[in-house]
Amino acid sequence: MKHAVYLPFLLLSLTACGGGAKTDENSQSSNSSSSTASISSNPSSSSFSSSSSSSSSSSSSSTDNASFSSAPSSTSSSSSIIGSSSSSSSSNSSSSSNSSSSSSSSSSSSSSSSSSSSSSSSSSSSSSSLEYGKSDCNAPNIAPAAIVDGAYFVAPDGDDENTGTEAAPFQTAQKAQSVVQAGGTVYFRGGRYVFDDLSTDIGVLFNKSGESGARIHYFAYPGETPVFDFFDLTPQARIRGFSVRANWLHFKGLELTGVQQILTNVNESWAIRIENGASNNIFEHLNLHHNEGPGLFIADGGNNLVLNVDSHHNYDPDRGGENADGFGCHSNDEGNIFRGNRAWYNSDDGFDFINSSGQCTVEYSLAFYNGFIPDTTIAAGNGAGIKAGGFGLDSSRFPAVIPRHIVRFNLAVGNRAQGFYANHHPGALEWINNTAYRNPKNFDMLADMGAAGHYLRNNIALSPGTALARATTSEISQQANSWNTGFSASNNDFVSLNESDALAERDNNGHLPANLFMHLEPSSSLVDTGSIVGFDYHGRAPDLGAFENWGCE
Repeated sequence: MKHAVYLPFLLLSLTACGGGAKTDENSQSSNSSSSTASISSNPSSSSFSSSSSSSSSSSSSSTDNASFSSAPSSTSSSSSIIGSSSSSSSSNSSSSSNSSSSSSSSSSSSSSSSSSSSSSSSSSSSSSSLEYGKSDCNAPNIAPAAIVDGAYFVAPDGDDENTGTEAAPFQTAQKAQSVVQAGGTVYFRGGRYVFDDLSTDIGVLFNKSGESGARIHYFAYPGETPVFDFFDLTPQARIRGFSVRANWLHFKGLELTGVQQILTNVNESWAIRIENGASNNIFEHLNLHHNEGPGLFIADGGNNLVLNVDSHHNYDPDRGGENADGFGCHSNDEGNIFRGNRAWYNSDDGFDFINSSGQCTVEYSLAFYNGFIPDTTIAAGNGAGIKAGGFGLDSSRFPAVIPRHIVRFNLAVGNRAQGFYANHHPGALEWINNTAYRNPKNFDMLADMGAAGHYLRNNIALSPGTALARATTSEISQQANSWNTGFSASNNDFVSLNESDALAERDNNGHLPANLFMHLEPSSSLVDTGSIVGFDYHGRAPDLGAFENWGCE
Protein backbone atom coordinates (compact mmCIF):
# COMPACT_ATOMS: atom_id res chain seq x y z
CA MET A 1 0.00 0.00 0.00
CA LYS A 2 1.45 3.39 -0.94
CA HIS A 3 1.78 6.17 1.56
CA ALA A 4 0.83 9.69 0.57
CA VAL A 5 3.83 11.26 2.31
CA TYR A 6 7.49 10.35 1.89
CA LEU A 7 10.01 10.64 4.68
CA PRO A 8 13.17 12.66 4.00
CA PHE A 9 15.21 11.23 1.17
CA LEU A 10 18.13 9.23 2.48
CA LEU A 11 20.88 9.74 -0.04
CA LEU A 12 24.20 8.74 1.41
CA SER A 13 25.28 9.31 -0.59
CA LEU A 14 26.46 16.02 -14.78
CA THR A 15 30.79 18.89 -20.12
CA ALA A 16 30.61 19.81 -23.75
CA CYS A 17 28.89 21.39 -26.75
CA GLY A 18 26.14 19.34 -28.26
CA GLY A 19 27.56 17.84 -31.38
CA GLY A 20 30.98 17.44 -29.88
CA ALA A 21 32.39 20.92 -30.32
CA LYS A 22 34.02 20.96 -26.90
CA THR A 23 37.44 19.50 -26.46
CA ASP A 24 38.85 18.25 -23.18
CA GLU A 25 42.15 19.47 -21.81
CA ASN A 26 44.23 16.81 -20.10
CA SER A 27 47.76 17.92 -20.76
CA GLN A 28 48.43 21.00 -18.69
CA SER A 29 51.76 20.90 -16.97
CA SER A 30 51.78 18.63 -13.95
CA ASN A 31 54.66 20.52 -12.36
CA SER A 32 52.51 23.45 -11.35
CA SER A 33 52.88 24.11 -7.67
CA SER A 34 49.87 24.90 -5.56
CA SER A 35 49.22 28.42 -4.45
CA THR A 36 49.88 29.76 -1.01
CA ALA A 37 46.68 31.32 0.15
CA SER A 38 46.39 34.76 1.58
CA ILE A 39 43.77 34.01 4.18
CA SER A 40 41.31 36.30 5.84
CA SER A 41 39.10 35.46 8.77
CA ASN A 42 36.55 37.97 7.49
CA PRO A 43 34.02 36.03 5.42
CA SER A 44 33.28 39.09 3.31
CA SER A 45 36.90 40.08 2.69
CA SER A 46 37.01 38.92 -0.92
CA SER A 47 35.93 41.12 -3.76
CA PHE A 48 34.15 38.08 -5.19
CA SER A 49 30.54 37.86 -4.11
CA SER A 50 29.20 34.43 -3.28
CA SER A 51 25.50 33.90 -3.77
CA SER A 52 24.84 31.02 -1.45
CA SER A 53 25.72 29.93 2.01
CA SER A 54 26.92 26.40 2.56
CA SER A 55 27.49 24.77 5.89
CA SER A 56 29.33 21.63 6.76
CA SER A 57 27.21 18.54 6.48
CA SER A 58 28.11 17.77 10.04
CA SER A 59 26.54 20.95 11.37
CA SER A 60 23.06 21.80 12.43
CA SER A 61 22.78 24.63 9.93
CA SER A 62 21.74 24.39 6.31
CA THR A 63 23.91 23.72 3.29
CA ASP A 64 22.50 25.99 0.67
CA ASN A 65 20.19 28.91 1.20
CA ALA A 66 19.54 29.60 -2.45
CA SER A 67 15.83 29.53 -3.16
CA PHE A 68 13.32 30.68 -5.71
CA SER A 69 11.64 34.01 -5.25
CA SER A 70 8.71 32.51 -7.10
CA ALA A 71 7.94 29.36 -8.99
CA PRO A 72 8.76 29.75 -12.68
CA SER A 73 5.90 29.69 -15.11
CA SER A 74 4.76 26.24 -16.09
CA THR A 75 4.29 27.39 -19.67
CA SER A 76 7.84 28.47 -20.39
CA SER A 77 11.16 26.70 -20.45
CA SER A 78 12.88 29.71 -18.95
CA SER A 79 12.67 30.85 -15.38
CA SER A 80 14.05 33.12 -12.72
CA ILE A 81 15.84 32.14 -9.58
CA ILE A 82 16.64 34.80 -7.06
CA GLY A 83 17.23 34.66 -3.33
CA SER A 84 20.98 34.75 -2.84
CA SER A 85 22.91 35.55 0.28
CA SER A 86 26.55 36.17 1.00
CA SER A 87 28.70 33.28 2.06
CA SER A 88 29.73 33.22 5.68
CA SER A 89 31.18 30.92 8.28
CA SER A 90 29.57 29.80 11.48
CA SER A 91 31.15 29.70 14.88
CA ASN A 92 28.94 26.84 15.89
CA SER A 93 31.04 23.77 16.57
CA SER A 94 28.30 21.21 16.86
CA SER A 95 29.32 17.65 16.16
CA SER A 96 27.91 14.86 14.07
CA SER A 97 27.99 11.10 13.93
CA ASN A 98 31.04 9.20 12.83
CA SER A 99 31.96 6.66 10.23
CA SER A 100 35.09 6.83 8.13
CA SER A 101 35.41 3.27 7.02
CA SER A 102 36.09 2.64 3.37
CA SER A 103 35.78 -0.95 2.29
CA SER A 104 34.84 -0.71 -1.35
CA SER A 105 32.34 -3.24 -2.57
CA SER A 106 30.59 -3.80 -5.83
CA SER A 107 26.93 -4.60 -6.18
CA SER A 108 26.30 -4.66 -9.87
CA SER A 109 23.90 -7.50 -10.43
CA SER A 110 21.96 -8.08 -13.58
CA SER A 111 18.58 -6.44 -13.95
CA SER A 112 15.58 -7.55 -15.92
CA SER A 113 12.40 -6.28 -17.45
CA SER A 114 9.04 -7.83 -16.80
CA SER A 115 8.07 -8.05 -20.45
CA SER A 116 11.08 -7.20 -22.59
CA SER A 117 14.78 -7.74 -22.91
CA SER A 118 16.78 -7.14 -19.77
CA SER A 119 18.76 -4.02 -19.12
CA SER A 120 22.53 -4.23 -18.84
CA SER A 121 24.06 -5.64 -15.70
CA SER A 122 24.89 -2.17 -14.51
CA SER A 123 21.22 -1.42 -13.95
CA SER A 124 21.00 -3.37 -10.78
CA SER A 125 20.80 -2.60 -7.13
CA SER A 126 20.64 0.91 -5.75
CA SER A 127 24.09 0.69 -4.22
CA SER A 128 27.27 1.39 -6.16
CA SER A 129 30.77 0.06 -6.46
CA LEU A 130 31.67 2.36 -3.58
CA GLU A 131 30.75 1.90 0.03
CA TYR A 132 28.01 4.52 0.33
CA GLY A 133 24.62 3.39 -0.93
CA LYS A 134 21.38 5.27 -0.50
CA SER A 135 18.74 2.70 0.26
CA ASP A 136 19.47 1.82 3.89
CA CYS A 137 17.07 3.91 5.94
CA ASN A 138 19.15 3.38 9.06
CA ALA A 139 22.55 3.97 7.51
CA PRO A 140 24.84 6.05 9.71
CA ASN A 141 25.92 9.54 8.83
CA ILE A 142 29.46 9.27 7.53
CA ALA A 143 30.70 12.50 9.08
CA PRO A 144 32.60 12.26 12.37
CA ALA A 145 30.53 12.41 15.56
CA ALA A 146 33.33 14.23 17.34
CA ILE A 147 36.72 15.60 16.53
CA VAL A 148 38.96 12.68 15.61
CA ASP A 149 41.95 12.12 17.87
CA GLY A 150 45.20 13.01 16.18
CA ALA A 151 43.56 15.22 13.56
CA TYR A 152 45.22 18.28 12.10
CA PHE A 153 43.59 21.68 11.85
CA VAL A 154 43.77 24.56 9.38
CA ALA A 155 42.34 27.99 10.14
CA PRO A 156 42.20 31.47 8.56
CA ASP A 157 44.31 32.87 11.38
CA GLY A 158 46.65 29.89 11.60
CA ASP A 159 50.36 29.66 10.91
CA ASP A 160 52.24 26.94 9.06
CA GLU A 161 54.93 27.16 11.76
CA ASN A 162 52.35 25.92 14.26
CA THR A 163 51.92 22.30 15.26
CA GLY A 164 48.53 21.89 13.56
CA THR A 165 46.55 21.24 16.71
CA GLU A 166 43.13 22.71 17.33
CA ALA A 167 44.73 25.35 19.57
CA ALA A 168 47.60 26.02 17.15
CA PRO A 169 46.30 25.38 13.62
CA PHE A 170 48.15 25.52 10.33
CA GLN A 171 47.32 28.18 7.77
CA THR A 172 47.33 26.18 4.52
CA ALA A 173 46.02 22.94 3.15
CA GLN A 174 49.46 22.27 1.67
CA LYS A 175 51.07 22.20 5.09
CA ALA A 176 48.38 19.91 6.46
CA GLN A 177 48.78 17.56 3.49
CA SER A 178 52.51 17.35 4.10
CA VAL A 179 52.04 15.86 7.58
CA VAL A 180 48.76 13.92 7.47
CA GLN A 181 49.05 10.19 6.86
CA ALA A 182 46.71 7.55 5.44
CA GLY A 183 43.69 7.25 7.72
CA GLY A 184 44.19 10.75 9.08
CA THR A 185 41.88 13.75 9.11
CA VAL A 186 42.37 17.44 8.41
CA TYR A 187 39.71 19.89 9.63
CA PHE A 188 39.29 23.29 8.01
CA ARG A 189 37.91 25.95 10.31
CA GLY A 190 35.27 28.30 9.01
CA GLY A 191 36.27 31.50 7.24
CA ARG A 192 37.43 32.63 3.85
CA TYR A 193 40.64 31.29 2.32
CA VAL A 194 41.65 33.78 -0.37
CA PHE A 195 44.15 32.73 -3.05
CA ASP A 196 46.10 35.43 -4.88
CA ASP A 197 49.39 33.88 -6.04
CA LEU A 198 50.08 34.86 -9.66
CA SER A 199 52.88 32.30 -10.10
CA THR A 200 50.73 29.16 -10.17
CA ASP A 201 47.57 27.96 -11.88
CA ILE A 202 46.51 25.71 -8.97
CA GLY A 203 44.93 26.84 -5.74
CA VAL A 204 45.51 23.57 -3.86
CA LEU A 205 47.23 20.51 -5.33
CA PHE A 206 46.21 17.28 -3.61
CA ASN A 207 48.80 14.69 -4.61
CA LYS A 208 49.24 12.57 -1.47
CA SER A 209 47.15 9.41 -1.40
CA GLY A 210 45.46 7.52 1.36
CA GLU A 211 44.95 3.79 1.21
CA SER A 212 42.09 1.35 0.82
CA GLY A 213 40.45 1.29 4.25
CA ALA A 214 42.44 4.34 5.33
CA ARG A 215 41.37 7.41 3.43
CA ILE A 216 42.78 10.85 4.08
CA HIS A 217 39.86 13.06 5.10
CA TYR A 218 39.63 16.77 4.36
CA PHE A 219 36.57 17.89 6.30
CA ALA A 220 34.94 21.11 7.33
CA TYR A 221 35.17 21.61 11.06
CA PRO A 222 31.78 20.58 12.52
CA GLY A 223 29.31 23.43 12.27
CA GLU A 224 31.57 25.70 10.21
CA THR A 225 31.96 26.56 6.54
CA PRO A 226 35.40 26.91 5.02
CA VAL A 227 35.17 28.96 1.82
CA PHE A 228 37.96 28.60 -0.74
CA ASP A 229 37.89 31.81 -2.79
CA PHE A 230 39.96 31.75 -5.98
CA PHE A 231 38.83 35.02 -7.51
CA ASP A 232 42.21 36.68 -7.03
CA LEU A 233 44.14 33.69 -8.41
CA THR A 234 44.79 35.22 -11.84
CA PRO A 235 47.89 33.83 -13.60
CA GLN A 236 47.87 33.72 -17.39
CA ALA A 237 46.71 30.13 -17.45
CA ARG A 238 43.71 27.85 -17.15
CA ILE A 239 43.08 27.69 -13.44
CA ARG A 240 42.29 24.79 -11.13
CA GLY A 241 40.87 25.62 -7.73
CA PHE A 242 41.52 22.10 -6.43
CA SER A 243 43.63 19.76 -8.56
CA VAL A 244 43.14 16.23 -7.24
CA ARG A 245 45.86 13.83 -8.35
CA ALA A 246 45.73 11.27 -5.56
CA ASN A 247 43.67 8.26 -4.47
CA TRP A 248 41.56 7.36 -1.45
CA LEU A 249 40.73 10.90 -0.37
CA HIS A 250 37.46 12.17 1.11
CA PHE A 251 36.43 15.82 0.89
CA LYS A 252 33.38 17.00 2.81
CA GLY A 253 31.61 20.22 3.72
CA LEU A 254 33.76 22.63 1.72
CA GLU A 255 32.74 25.56 -0.48
CA LEU A 256 34.68 26.56 -3.63
CA THR A 257 34.01 29.73 -5.58
CA GLY A 258 35.48 32.41 -7.81
CA VAL A 259 37.68 30.47 -10.25
CA GLN A 260 38.20 32.75 -13.25
CA GLN A 261 38.67 32.15 -16.96
CA ILE A 262 41.79 34.24 -17.53
CA LEU A 263 42.73 33.00 -21.00
CA THR A 264 40.02 33.80 -23.52
CA ASN A 265 41.40 31.83 -26.48
CA VAL A 266 41.00 28.41 -24.84
CA ASN A 267 38.28 26.58 -22.97
CA GLU A 268 37.31 26.63 -19.33
CA SER A 269 38.99 26.67 -15.94
CA TRP A 270 37.76 24.36 -13.17
CA ALA A 271 36.71 24.61 -9.53
CA ILE A 272 37.69 20.96 -8.94
CA ARG A 273 39.56 18.94 -11.54
CA ILE A 274 40.18 15.22 -10.90
CA GLU A 275 43.13 14.13 -13.04
CA ASN A 276 46.31 12.10 -13.42
CA GLY A 277 44.41 8.89 -12.71
CA ALA A 278 42.97 10.01 -9.35
CA SER A 279 40.67 7.20 -8.21
CA ASN A 280 38.59 5.91 -5.32
CA ASN A 281 37.91 9.38 -3.96
CA ILE A 282 34.76 10.79 -2.37
CA PHE A 283 33.57 14.36 -2.92
CA GLU A 284 30.73 14.94 -0.49
CA HIS A 285 28.42 17.79 0.47
CA LEU A 286 30.36 20.46 -1.41
CA ASN A 287 29.05 23.79 -2.65
CA LEU A 288 30.64 24.80 -5.97
CA HIS A 289 29.38 28.07 -7.38
CA HIS A 290 30.16 31.20 -9.37
CA ASN A 291 33.12 29.71 -11.19
CA GLU A 292 34.01 30.44 -14.81
CA GLY A 293 34.04 26.78 -15.76
CA PRO A 294 32.71 23.44 -14.48
CA GLY A 295 32.11 22.94 -10.80
CA LEU A 296 33.58 19.41 -10.77
CA PHE A 297 35.32 17.78 -13.72
CA ILE A 298 36.63 14.20 -13.83
CA ALA A 299 39.33 14.22 -16.52
CA ASP A 300 40.57 10.74 -15.67
CA GLY A 301 40.56 8.22 -12.87
CA GLY A 302 37.83 5.82 -11.83
CA ASN A 303 35.60 4.74 -8.95
CA ASN A 304 35.16 8.28 -7.74
CA LEU A 305 31.93 9.07 -5.91
CA VAL A 306 30.44 12.58 -6.15
CA LEU A 307 27.90 12.63 -3.37
CA ASN A 308 25.33 15.25 -2.35
CA VAL A 309 27.16 18.08 -4.09
CA ASP A 310 25.57 21.33 -5.31
CA SER A 311 27.10 22.95 -8.40
CA HIS A 312 25.42 26.12 -9.57
CA HIS A 313 25.79 29.59 -11.09
CA ASN A 314 28.89 28.58 -13.02
CA TYR A 315 29.34 30.68 -16.17
CA ASP A 316 32.26 31.25 -18.55
CA PRO A 317 31.41 34.59 -20.23
CA ASP A 318 34.48 34.66 -22.47
CA ARG A 319 33.29 31.49 -24.24
CA GLY A 320 29.64 32.47 -24.30
CA GLY A 321 28.80 30.09 -21.51
CA GLU A 322 29.52 26.97 -23.58
CA ASN A 323 31.88 25.22 -21.14
CA ALA A 324 30.58 25.89 -17.63
CA ASP A 325 28.81 22.66 -16.68
CA GLY A 326 27.75 21.71 -13.21
CA PHE A 327 29.48 18.32 -13.38
CA GLY A 328 31.62 16.62 -16.01
CA CYS A 329 32.56 12.95 -16.38
CA HIS A 330 35.15 12.54 -19.16
CA SER A 331 37.41 9.74 -18.01
CA ASN A 332 38.74 6.65 -19.73
CA ASP A 333 38.29 4.80 -16.45
CA GLU A 334 35.18 3.04 -15.16
CA GLY A 335 33.04 3.44 -12.10
CA ASN A 336 32.60 7.18 -11.63
CA ILE A 337 29.26 7.82 -9.92
CA PHE A 338 27.28 11.02 -9.33
CA ARG A 339 24.67 10.55 -6.63
CA GLY A 340 22.34 12.93 -4.82
CA ASN A 341 23.68 16.01 -6.61
CA ARG A 342 22.02 19.19 -7.87
CA ALA A 343 23.07 21.27 -10.87
CA TRP A 344 21.28 24.53 -11.57
CA TYR A 345 21.89 27.74 -13.43
CA ASN A 346 25.08 26.50 -15.04
CA SER A 347 25.52 28.25 -18.37
CA ASP A 348 26.19 25.05 -20.34
CA ASP A 349 24.83 21.71 -19.09
CA GLY A 350 23.96 20.35 -15.69
CA PHE A 351 25.78 17.03 -16.15
CA ASP A 352 27.92 16.16 -19.18
CA PHE A 353 29.50 12.82 -20.11
CA ILE A 354 30.89 13.68 -23.56
CA ASN A 355 34.11 11.92 -24.60
CA SER A 356 34.05 9.57 -21.63
CA SER A 357 35.06 6.10 -22.73
CA GLY A 358 34.68 4.86 -19.16
CA GLN A 359 31.15 4.20 -17.97
CA CYS A 360 29.61 7.02 -15.89
CA THR A 361 26.48 6.86 -13.75
CA VAL A 362 24.25 9.69 -12.56
CA GLU A 363 21.49 8.76 -10.15
CA TYR A 364 19.11 10.34 -7.63
CA SER A 365 20.11 13.80 -8.85
CA LEU A 366 18.46 16.99 -10.11
CA ALA A 367 19.26 19.27 -13.07
CA PHE A 368 17.47 22.63 -13.28
CA TYR A 369 17.62 25.77 -15.41
CA ASN A 370 20.89 25.02 -17.17
CA GLY A 371 21.83 26.75 -20.42
CA PHE A 372 21.16 30.31 -19.28
CA ILE A 373 23.25 33.17 -18.05
CA PRO A 374 22.69 32.59 -14.33
CA ASP A 375 19.68 34.27 -12.79
CA THR A 376 18.35 35.31 -16.21
CA THR A 377 16.43 33.79 -19.09
CA ILE A 378 19.17 34.76 -21.57
CA ALA A 379 20.42 31.76 -23.55
CA ALA A 380 24.04 30.78 -23.02
CA GLY A 381 25.60 27.34 -23.63
CA ASN A 382 24.04 24.07 -24.76
CA GLY A 383 21.33 23.83 -22.13
CA ALA A 384 20.90 20.12 -21.38
CA GLY A 385 19.99 18.96 -17.93
CA ILE A 386 21.82 15.64 -18.28
CA LYS A 387 23.90 15.12 -21.41
CA ALA A 388 24.77 11.47 -21.18
CA GLY A 389 27.45 10.81 -23.75
CA GLY A 390 28.61 11.41 -27.29
CA PHE A 391 32.01 11.64 -28.95
CA GLY A 392 31.40 14.39 -31.45
CA LEU A 393 30.82 13.88 -35.15
CA ASP A 394 34.14 12.34 -36.20
CA SER A 395 33.76 8.57 -35.97
CA SER A 396 37.51 8.06 -36.33
CA ARG A 397 37.84 9.37 -32.78
CA PHE A 398 35.34 6.98 -31.24
CA PRO A 399 36.69 4.47 -28.69
CA ALA A 400 36.89 0.80 -29.63
CA VAL A 401 34.25 -0.01 -27.02
CA ILE A 402 31.38 2.45 -26.73
CA PRO A 403 30.42 2.97 -23.08
CA ARG A 404 26.91 2.36 -21.84
CA HIS A 405 26.35 5.24 -19.41
CA ILE A 406 23.58 4.97 -16.84
CA VAL A 407 21.00 7.66 -16.07
CA ARG A 408 18.48 6.61 -13.44
CA PHE A 409 16.17 8.10 -10.82
CA ASN A 410 16.87 11.70 -11.83
CA LEU A 411 14.76 14.83 -12.28
CA ALA A 412 15.30 17.46 -15.01
CA VAL A 413 13.19 20.62 -15.07
CA GLY A 414 13.24 23.85 -17.05
CA ASN A 415 16.54 23.38 -18.87
CA ARG A 416 16.93 25.51 -21.97
CA ALA A 417 17.22 22.75 -24.59
CA GLN A 418 16.75 19.23 -23.24
CA GLY A 419 16.03 17.50 -19.99
CA PHE A 420 17.81 14.25 -20.89
CA TYR A 421 20.02 14.18 -24.00
CA ALA A 422 21.84 11.35 -25.81
CA ASN A 423 24.07 13.84 -27.70
CA HIS A 424 24.78 11.75 -30.84
CA HIS A 425 26.01 8.86 -28.69
CA PRO A 426 26.96 6.01 -31.08
CA GLY A 427 25.77 3.24 -28.76
CA ALA A 428 23.16 2.39 -26.17
CA LEU A 429 22.52 4.40 -23.03
CA GLU A 430 20.31 3.40 -20.11
CA TRP A 431 17.50 5.71 -19.05
CA ILE A 432 15.58 4.27 -16.11
CA ASN A 433 12.94 5.91 -13.90
CA ASN A 434 13.71 9.53 -14.72
CA THR A 435 11.27 12.44 -14.67
CA ALA A 436 11.43 15.38 -17.09
CA TYR A 437 9.23 18.45 -16.93
CA ARG A 438 9.09 21.68 -18.86
CA ASN A 439 12.12 21.14 -21.05
CA PRO A 440 11.66 21.91 -24.79
CA LYS A 441 12.74 18.31 -25.46
CA ASN A 442 12.16 16.25 -22.36
CA PHE A 443 13.95 13.16 -23.68
CA ASP A 444 16.13 13.80 -26.75
CA MET A 445 17.55 10.53 -28.09
CA LEU A 446 19.44 11.97 -31.06
CA ALA A 447 21.45 9.14 -32.61
CA ASP A 448 22.98 9.98 -35.96
CA MET A 449 26.47 8.49 -35.53
CA GLY A 450 25.64 4.80 -35.51
CA ALA A 451 23.14 2.37 -34.08
CA ALA A 452 21.97 3.46 -30.65
CA GLY A 453 19.77 0.92 -28.95
CA HIS A 454 18.89 3.14 -26.01
CA TYR A 455 17.10 1.39 -23.17
CA LEU A 456 14.20 3.44 -21.73
CA ARG A 457 12.06 2.15 -18.88
CA ASN A 458 9.62 3.79 -16.47
CA ASN A 459 10.41 7.37 -17.46
CA ILE A 460 7.97 10.28 -17.21
CA ALA A 461 7.87 13.26 -19.59
CA LEU A 462 5.40 15.89 -18.42
CA SER A 463 4.47 18.66 -20.84
CA PRO A 464 5.20 21.34 -21.82
CA GLY A 465 7.98 19.96 -23.95
CA THR A 466 8.20 17.12 -26.46
CA ALA A 467 8.13 13.81 -24.63
CA LEU A 468 10.46 11.80 -26.87
CA ALA A 469 12.40 13.67 -29.55
CA ARG A 470 14.67 12.54 -32.40
CA ALA A 471 14.58 8.89 -31.40
CA THR A 472 15.29 6.12 -33.90
CA THR A 473 12.36 4.05 -32.75
CA SER A 474 13.45 1.00 -34.72
CA GLU A 475 16.62 0.81 -32.63
CA ILE A 476 15.64 1.83 -29.12
CA SER A 477 14.06 -0.42 -26.51
CA GLN A 478 11.26 1.46 -24.77
CA GLN A 479 8.60 0.23 -22.41
CA ALA A 480 6.36 1.60 -19.66
CA ASN A 481 7.28 5.21 -20.29
CA SER A 482 4.62 7.89 -19.98
CA TRP A 483 4.54 8.43 -23.77
CA ASN A 484 4.10 4.75 -24.62
CA THR A 485 0.74 3.26 -25.58
CA GLY A 486 -1.48 2.79 -22.56
CA PHE A 487 0.23 5.49 -20.50
CA SER A 488 -0.20 9.23 -20.12
CA ALA A 489 0.99 11.91 -17.72
CA SER A 490 -0.81 15.07 -16.63
CA ASN A 491 -0.42 17.64 -13.88
CA ASN A 492 -3.04 15.79 -11.87
CA ASP A 493 -0.69 12.84 -11.47
CA PHE A 494 1.59 14.82 -9.17
CA VAL A 495 1.35 15.92 -5.55
CA SER A 496 3.23 19.15 -6.24
CA LEU A 497 4.64 21.05 -9.20
CA ASN A 498 6.11 23.76 -7.02
CA GLU A 499 9.58 24.14 -8.50
CA SER A 500 10.87 26.19 -5.60
CA ASP A 501 10.91 22.98 -3.56
CA ALA A 502 13.66 21.55 -5.74
CA LEU A 503 16.24 23.91 -4.34
CA ALA A 504 15.11 23.95 -0.75
CA GLU A 505 17.77 23.47 1.88
CA ARG A 506 19.45 20.13 2.25
CA ASP A 507 19.21 18.51 5.64
CA ASN A 508 22.02 18.64 8.18
CA ASN A 509 23.69 15.58 6.68
CA GLY A 510 23.60 16.94 3.15
CA HIS A 511 20.69 14.85 1.95
CA LEU A 512 18.32 16.31 -0.60
CA PRO A 513 15.31 18.20 0.77
CA ALA A 514 12.28 16.32 1.96
CA ASN A 515 9.29 17.49 -0.03
CA LEU A 516 6.85 16.12 -2.57
CA PHE A 517 7.83 18.02 -5.69
CA MET A 518 7.14 15.82 -8.75
CA HIS A 519 6.11 12.87 -6.56
CA LEU A 520 3.20 10.87 -7.87
CA GLU A 521 -0.21 11.03 -6.27
CA PRO A 522 -1.05 7.63 -4.75
CA SER A 523 -4.11 7.53 -7.04
CA SER A 524 -2.10 8.21 -10.22
CA SER A 525 -2.33 5.67 -13.03
CA LEU A 526 1.49 5.82 -13.19
CA VAL A 527 1.76 4.09 -9.80
CA ASP A 528 2.40 0.32 -9.82
CA THR A 529 2.40 0.11 -13.61
CA GLY A 530 6.09 0.13 -14.56
CA SER A 531 8.47 -2.54 -15.76
CA ILE A 532 10.55 -4.51 -13.30
CA VAL A 533 14.16 -3.47 -13.87
CA GLY A 534 15.96 -4.85 -10.83
CA PHE A 535 15.24 -2.25 -8.14
CA ASP A 536 13.12 -2.37 -5.02
CA TYR A 537 9.52 -1.28 -5.41
CA HIS A 538 6.27 -1.27 -3.48
CA GLY A 539 2.99 -2.70 -4.64
CA ARG A 540 2.29 -4.76 -7.76
CA ALA A 541 5.04 -3.24 -9.92
CA PRO A 542 7.41 -0.27 -9.95
CA ASP A 543 6.09 3.25 -10.30
CA LEU A 544 7.04 5.41 -13.23
CA GLY A 545 9.31 8.37 -12.58
CA ALA A 546 12.18 9.21 -10.30
CA PHE A 547 11.00 8.97 -6.75
CA GLU A 548 9.78 5.57 -5.59
CA ASN A 549 13.34 4.40 -4.94
CA TRP A 550 14.74 7.68 -3.59
CA GLY A 551 14.22 7.14 0.11
CA CYS A 552 12.17 5.56 2.84
CA GLU A 553 8.41 5.44 2.46
